[in-house]
Amino acid sequence: MTKNCLQKIFSIKNCKKKNGKVHKVITLLGVKVSFKKKNNNNKEIETIRQEIDKLKNKNNQISAYCQYLKILAECGGDITKYPKAQGPMRLLQVVRAKGLVYLVSILNEYNIEYWLDYGTLIGAYRHQGLIPWDDDVDISMDRQNYIKAKEILLKELDDTDFRLTFGEGKSAYFMKLKLDKFQLVDIFPNDYSDNETISYEDLYSDIRKARDDFYEKFPVNDLKNGKINIDDTFDAMMDLYKSSGITKQHDKGKWIFRGLDSSTVNKEPSLHLVENVYPLRKVMYEGFEFLAPNKIYEHLNECLKKGYYGDVNKFPDFEASRIHNGAISCSKQSYIDMLNKYNVLLDKYLKEKGIDYNIN
Repeated sequence: MTKNCLQKIFSIKNCKKKNGKVHKVITLLGVKVSFKKKNNNNKEIETIRQEIDKLKNKNNQISAYCQYLKILAECGGDITKYPKAQGPMRLLQVVRAKGLVYLVSILNEYNIEYWLDYGTLIGAYRHQGLIPWDDDVDISMDRQNYIKAKEILLKELDDTDFRLTFGEGKSAYFMKLKLDKFQLVDIFPNDYSDNETISYEDLYSDIRKARDDFYEKFPVNDLKNGKINIDDTFDAMMDLYKSSGITKQHDKGKWIFRGLDSSTVNKEPSLHLVENVYPLRKVMYEGFEFLAPNKIYEHLNECLKKGYYGDVNKFPDFEASRIHNGAISCSKQSYIDMLNKYNVLLDKYLKEKGIDYNIN
């Protein structure tokens, strides 16, 4: 297995062309470079070296892939034994975990229901913390709690270093908790459908069409440029729900799905069975207790029938274990200095709330 994987990373082969000439073909991370085969040609050898260096330096993918394979072998196929991130990457995770604890302390104070979701939920289910190669933190809540959370958070975060932003993603309007300009937590609203007879596929198709109609009318760039008001989008979204017959706003129906204002354009919608989400349960995540869907495995695997994650108990492909943009930058000293600054600041805010939260 290791030999085959390494061959996919790097290989050198002789290839005979139709004209009878032999070329040397170097394959690196799926990229093929062909050279005429000559002996003792220093210029050509140097060209080959330069091409290899260019590919090696591209996001350090070879080094990362070799490390991934090494750890995979050490885990003996058990992904739950995959070790925690280390160094700056772990510092980045710690900062975001502390941001989540601070946010949830406010939500709990006002009895606002939420649940860990997406990669964060996978991390809780599989690693009891962040996925070792991930740095993103996501929570979800139903529309009623989302509206309440927005109102409460805008008040609670006033005169602090925290900010609540909307529509700063590439293609969605959902809330983000930030510390100064640094993103901490994504907060996604969810809506219900009480249609008991519609099939999963038909409802899924209706949601996708409604989402596309929504973003055609309200492009995110127009929000960023001040051409539209985010409050105006809510009524329009409710009208789309009503005309499509897919939702009730407050009462729990059979289905729950990520709201149109938080769905990402050109990606598959997120649709779940309510019975897999409620009643919410408590889980440990990065040494702290959070709320999560009642049936985590079913929520992640059976309801997301479009293969959003695959089997969460298995190792993902290397490409699937992608690192978010923040993690790519975390080797820079200026970025590390910023993380240390925010780490200290978050400790101060947590202490003010009487929370003694120490993770490493």
